[in-house]
Amino acid sequence: LLAHDYKVQVIGTPDDIKHCEYDSSVKFPAGVEIYTDLPLPAVADKIASSAISVANDCGLAHISHATHTPTLVLSGPVPPTKSLPPGVNFLYTHACPYQPCYREFDDWNVSHQVGRCKQECLYAINPELVYNEIVDIITDNSQQSY
Repeated sequence: LLAHDYKVQVIGTPDDIKHCEYDSSVKFPAGVEIYTDLPLPAVADKIASSAISVANDCGLAHISHATHTPTLVLSGPVPPTKSLPPGVNFLYTHACPYQPCYREFDDWNVSHQVGRCKQECLYAINPELVYNEIVDIITDNSQQSY
């Protein structure tokens, strides 16, 4: 995206960024702007001024939807229809052998999944797949008339 003159911003908590620093496969290239501890109105402003919002959970997806920003949600074990606003784009894999790890709260048994989940559902959503989806959404959105 940077190579195509898109500005890339990462918005998260300090713990999110710390987690990325522990993972040696995560490298933020030069030019990526990283924001932590932003108040909610500032997060909404950043998202509203974006060509697309890529989110890893429904919280940012709801903010993106509220600001009319095209959105792509990367969804691992939780079926996206459980928590996303209508009309939001998502990538979701059904191939995880440990699913369903999302259950209703009264049926949740944490010990059942501890040590078994290897996050295959998230690894199946690879960077090329995400990039192609982003390009499709941006292209579709730029062709819409308002």
